[in-house]
Amino acid sequence: MLLLDRNKIHIVNNTTSISCVCPVCEYVARDTKDLVSIQKEKACCECTLNFKYLDLDSWNKGVRPEKEIARSKIILHVGEIKNEQA
Repeated sequence: MLLLDRNKIHIVNNTTSISCVCPVCEYVARDTKDLVSIQKEKACCECTLNFKYLDLDSWNKGVRPEKEIARSKIILHVGEIKNEQA
């Protein structure tokens, strides 16, 4: 991003863009921890925890589970509205 200030140009941030979608499960990143994990590990936090540490050798060789397997291991917490009547 460039900021122009009278005859000066200031480079504020010169970064490359990263994907906000996990290449393993193909879900959108939930937070900044997921974004960092996608950039570093090439997988979101859930996929890294569920698969990397179970078989580190395969993970380091680039082996990743199929999307359906990855999604079956992810626990999604969806907000639930309960209609409680007194």
